[in-house]
Amino acid sequence: MDATVQVALAAGGAALISAVVTSLLAPHINWRIERKKEQLKHQRELINEWRAMASSLGNYENRRKESWTFTDWLYKDKRFYSLQPYLNEEAWKNMEINGQLVAGEVLLEEIARIEQKWKLIPSVDNSKKLRKTASRHIL
Repeated sequence: MDATVQVALAAGGAALISAVVTSLLAPHINWRIERKKEQLKHQRELINEWRAMASSLGNYENRRKESWTFTDWLYKDKRFYSLQPYLNEEAWKNMEINGQLVAGEVLLEEIARIEQKWKLIPSVDNSKKLRKTASRHIL
């Protein structure tokens, strides 16, 4: 067989294999990208709901007269049930023990911690690195 024919057959075979692999992998890759986008969207929605819940702490002051604890107030809000599995055990204990002001701060810190864990915002270390790198490039 001529060398030119061998090269043509090898190139054709490689193109065929490449086309098959691409046609099989592309839908899976697109599906994973879309799944990640949906997951990030859902996580952002949860963070927004939790922040709205935390901002409604004023309602707790009104209920306090009815001898509700801060945790009672949290359990009355349906948004809390989506947050509870992500709460750090130590933070949860702090919210149960301390008053509303401290518990509210702990709640907001936990929401921020979860947001960083999900990589919806850069961590403090990463943002310092970004600022340092940006300042080098600006100067």
